Amino acid sequence: MFQKEYFRNRYLVVLPDLFEHGESQRGLEPAAVPRLNAEALDDLMRNIVRRRYIAIGHSLAGLTLGEMLRIEAENLTGTVFVDCTYQGSEEVLSARETFAHSMLSLADEPLKIEALKWYSDLIGSSPDEFREIILADFRQCDYRHLFEVVASCREFNRRFPPAQIPLPPQGRVLIMEADGGVGADFRRSWVNHFKDAEYFLFEDARHFFFVIEHQKFNKILEDFLSRFSPQEREK
Repeated sequence: MFQKEYFRNRYLVVLPDLFEHGESQRGLEPAAVPRLNAEALDDLMRNIVRRRYIAIGHSLAGLTLGEMLRIEAENLTGTVFVDCTYQGSEEVLSARETFAHSMLSLADEPLKIEALKWYSDLIGSSPDEFREIILADFRQCDYRHLFEVVASCREFNRRFPPAQIPLPPQGRVLIMEADGGVGADFRRSWVNHFKDAEYFLFEDARHFFFVIEHQKFNKILEDFLSRFSPQEREK
């Protein structure tokens, strides 16, 4: 919301519904979702939008960004990872599997309750206005499918090894993390793969800092976007 309003007068802002959220995921194999996201977005930007662009992803969408780089999405010129977990170590895979399976063991109604508690914890203390904006989107999510995607992390890595994702030229990747989110554990950071990426750590922040600290976030993002030529930086 805050990014759309901030950038809409200078950029074409495209907001796709990824397969982890909403209704578009129905019938998809969980381990294939990030790759299918990447292929669908590549097709959208090549054949419908027809502009060069910078892709920005938050949280689980980092897997989709990685796959867009792997398939060398035709018009992609830059990527921004916003508190996204890198599944590059056994410790990270094990933790994600354990958590996801614990959620999937619940019946539908308890799962909904626990999922909302978990999301509220990710938000942390924040004004009610921001909390409601974040939760409004999550309430539309298919919780079981979401955790099935997370639980499939090991199979996803087997098919699409993260270490084999191509490295873009320097200056093409921006990573932003929260010290109360992914940035709390360096093993989870995409910096382990994109060692030359530009990096910002939001201090005293949680997973949704792009909403709660949107002014600071937008300024950092604006600076990154401004380095691309007008032909490259459609967002």
